[in-house]
Amino acid sequence: MRPALVTDPGARQLAAVQTDFVALLTSFAATAIEQDKLAADEDPNQLAFELHSILLGVDTKFVLYHDPAYLELAREVLRWRLAPLSTREPRD
Repeated sequence: MRPALVTDPGARQLAAVQTDFVALLTSFAATAIEQDKLAADEDPNQLAFELHSILLGVDTKFVLYHDPAYLELAREVLRWRLAPLSTREPRD
């Protein structure tokens, strides 16, 4: 991944935090795959990207609207995404 193209120190720090968080999610995903908690063909980088995107989306919605329904929706989406394929129920 290329470094963020920012010069502002605060923005640079935010970019570093986001990069570190995605790396942590990627590491967790890789560990879960190694421990057979996720499918062997799961891509840790893609999963980390998806999870991070969901978290950013719910954070934005909750900050803007203060509606806890967004938090519950995110929980449902995360549970569904992390469930083994064999146990997933179709989403409405």
